[in-house]
Amino acid sequence: MGNPAKNINPEITITSKTTKEKINETYTPELIIGLCYPIGTKVNEVKESITNNLHEIGYIVIPIKLSEFINKYEPDTFKETIESGRTEAFTLLNNKIKGGDKLRSKYNNSILAELAIYTIHLNRTGTNKYLDKLIPDTEYKGKKVCYLIDSLKNLDELHLLRSIYKDIFYLFSIFTPVEERIKYLASKEKGLSEPEATEIIDKDDHENITSGQNVRETFVDADFFIRISNNIKKDQEEEFKKEIDEKVIRIINLIFESAIVTPSPHESAMYQAKSAAANSACPSRQVGASITDKLGNVLSIGWNDVPKCGGNLYVDNENGKDFRCYEKGGCHNDQKKDELTKNIVDLIFDNEDIFDILNKKNKIKISEIEKMKN
Repeated sequence: MGNPAKNINPEITITSKTTKEKINETYTPELIIGLCYPIGTKVNEVKESITNNLHEIGYIVIPIKLSEFINKYEPDTFKETIESGRTEAFTLLNNKIKGGDKLRSKYNNSILAELAIYTIHLNRTGTNKYLDKLIPDTEYKGKKVCYLIDSLKNLDELHLLRSIYKDIFYLFSIFTPVEERIKYLASKEKGLSEPEATEIIDKDDHENITSGQNVRETFVDADFFIRISNNIKKDQEEEFKKEIDEKVIRIINLIFESAIVTPSPHESAMYQAKSAAANSACPSRQVGASITDKLGNVLSIGWNDVPKCGGNLYVDNENGKDFRCYEKGGCHNDQKKDELTKNIVDLIFDNEDIFDILNKKNKIKISEIEKMKN
């Protein structure tokens, strides 16, 4: 006969608190704000506005600059000498990008975000001396802290932060027209030449390597957008700061639901354009547009899609007369590209001279060619 079954039921303690009240006690007013902006954008005023306006409602703002992790973990990158014909300013910015690429290549594309998360963890557990000086030794749940992460450069960083911090994470994308950014980077203040400014902006925007930066795709996935100008004269600075404050306060009101905020005409137009894009069943064509008058009234919407036989565009419920790719089980464009790729690989494989040239110049392994062929 076996041993008697153990009593695995835990002792139930009766309290006056409901489950909802217990859950509410675990709530923290903590905020995580990520910044994303293309190189050459003057963001100091925006960061100051976020910090000052959060201070007004009792928040301590802790800045986390991702580029400092590059300085710390890839210091040799910054020892590279200045190339002939290059400015020192360009070399510094370029080395910073290269250092970030090296870190991502060595570990993974979200490594800088992971280091930021670790820093936040140290702050939360009270092992960070910087935070201890700012916040007295009180219960963690009472700390109103905002971590300002400056700045995200690829989607892997963004996706990791969103997956961990969920509803307390917000991405702010800050935008300045490219012409103004080139002019600013090529000014005496920054020290780049105009061609260098254009080159570094393109590199920052999108590097065609797996571990490279991709500000372009990260930028558009923000929760909030702030447009600022670099062309601010001395007598316009106060008005400029006031304008930024108004934008930041509006966003803070949206986050905390502390005021009624209705969509601006631009936001309504963007919403209409985004909704219109969903009419296309082809992911590569999902681009929407809306046209407004000077008052912001939407006059028309449109989207990119394949034309329907007989005219107009497809809509749902075409009664069996829908000839779009998704109804045929595959993308016609992709099928055509696969056919062309196969033909090119077959030509390379069948021509020894071409294969030898490519193998010597690009060090292509035979096994990789065979994979492509198969």
